[in-house]
Amino acid sequence: MTLISRVASACALLFLTACGILPTYAPTAEEKTIEIRFISFVKPSICFEDKTYKINLTENNGKYFARIPANKRVTFSNEQSFHGYQVISYCTASLSLTTESDKKIVLNAGTYGDKCYIEAVLEDSSTPTGVKIDPSLSPPHC
Repeated sequence: MTLISRVASACALLFLTACGILPTYAPTAEEKTIEIRFISFVKPSICFEDKTYKINLTENNGKYFARIPANKRVTFSNEQSFHGYQVISYCTASLSLTTESDKKIVLNAGTYGDKCYIEAVLEDSSTPTGVKIDPSLSPPHC
């Protein structure tokens, strides 16, 4: 095994190990937050101001929610796995958006074929579907 391969393997192992020990996001009493609904998330995390946190979802009548910092650009990520014949594959999907106080954000995650995805919409009763695309969506910022 070449030195480059060993270094790459060590970096990958450190990265995977570090993902398991993320601190849990816990807003302070004075911090403004919004509630976001999550669908089909397995291991959700957020990143803002160059810090990454895992988030714990709370269940209410079969729906899952989390309090997230308000009025910031936040990157949302979700680690997922899919199983094939004698193989388990992992992937992470991410996106970012701004979390203004008046938004009602719904995030969904899943797998399609051998790829994973994450998507976000805003609840909006003025549209025929009851949702609309968030104009602040962009690639991950963390």
